[in-house]
Amino acid sequence: MNPFIAAIDFDGVIAQYDGWKGDDHFEPPKPGAKEAIDILRAHGIKIVIWTCRSNKQALAEYFAKYDIKYDAINVNVHPELSKEDDAATRKIIADVYVDDRGLRFTEWGPAVEQILDIMVAGVK
Repeated sequence: MNPFIAAIDFDGVIAQYDGWKGDDHFEPPKPGAKEAIDILRAHGIKIVIWTCRSNKQALAEYFAKYDIKYDAINVNVHPELSKEDDAATRKIIADVYVDDRGLRFTEWGPAVEQILDIMVAGVK
């Protein structure tokens, strides 16, 4: 049986975020982030940290500092895709993706409206 997998973005979801300040600059966790991840893990959900950041060692140190448990950083934990090599897909395979800049896609009409609303609001 394949595990349920949650891919969770780092900046703005796990860590507070007020703009890019470098690959080694980290804000503290958002309130409730650790507790939420603990609840998901207690339910057997695999947690993949899904981020554009490339410094995996610094990320691992961040998670250790704040005692936030996870299963992988930018690597698939799905049994058939668990190898980190060029043959593996770059897209993290997950059942859910948690991202502060995400938008729920159902069909193109509502998606275009949401994108334009976000643009007009000046959200970046």
